[in-house]
Amino acid sequence: MGCCTFSRLEFLRMLLAAGGASLSLGCENDREDEGSGVVYLTFDDGPGRDTPDLLDALQGSRATFFMLGRHVDRYPDLARMVKADGHAVGQHSYSHIDFDRASLEQIAREIDEGGTAIQNALGRPPSLFRPPFLSGDVHADQVAIDKGYRVVRGFNTHDYDSDNPEALAGYVLKNLGPGQIFMFHDSDPTGTASRRVTVEAIRLLIPEIRTRGYRPAVLTKSN
Repeated sequence: MGCCTFSRLEFLRMLLAAGGASLSLGCENDREDEGSGVVYLTFDDGPGRDTPDLLDALQGSRATFFMLGRHVDRYPDLARMVKADGHAVGQHSYSHIDFDRASLEQIAREIDEGGTAIQNALGRPPSLFRPPFLSGDVHADQVAIDKGYRVVRGFNTHDYDSDNPEALAGYVLKNLGPGQIFMFHDSDPTGTASRRVTVEAIRLLIPEIRTRGYRPAVLTKSN
């Protein structure tokens, strides 16, 4: 899992003790290319307190994280940890406002500020964008597209409503299929929700997905 020599829990304790201050990782892995028989695991609203354990639960599989800019500003080293483990990073706006109730000017500002936060943390801007609340506003989509983003939605697993990892994993497996994009969450818009059910469901899912002949891969701007 990269060149980091401390555990996820150790890193999280260090990060919280530092109040979100910067901790240098100094390591980065190559990104996995897409191929046949793939599925896409994606995570919204992070980075957050459960992100390190989620990275462990992925067991070396690759995923895509749609991050909130304000959470990246708070935990830039968690964002760098995600990238260092070989995952793709997209953005999910800066503060998760409802695009269906926002002006195009507000939407443009949210997208710009979310992209800037990620660029400041990772050294390059994201190319993937997922609208907050999976907004279907075509005008909002066009704002993102005009800014060079690929807009990505996906199959909502409703992991935030689940209190049973086994049931959540079973629901995902029932909907497993080639090229499916699954949407989970590693935090929430407030940064306070526990995602332990999601973490444990992913831990159960990874070996089952592999057993069924699929390989989790990262999303890119073109796939």
